Amino acid sequence: MKKFSTSFNGYNKSEVNSFVRDVAKEYESMLNNLKKRDEEITSLKQRLLQYQNMESFINRRRYL
Repeated sequence: MKKFSTSFNGYNKSEVNSFVRDVAKEYESMLNNLKKRDEEITSLKQRLLQYQNMESFINRRRYL
């Protein structure tokens, strides 16, 4: 847990602002990673569907 030093009017604004910036950067980084993973999952699902269709086609051709 982050601890902030206090000043005359409460917490040290510079420390708090720095902490908020760090958290925002980390949050943005995590969101970007999740977006990339979602895109990869979508791509892999599409490729899987293509292979399943190919498999189905091959299996139908075997029994003709």
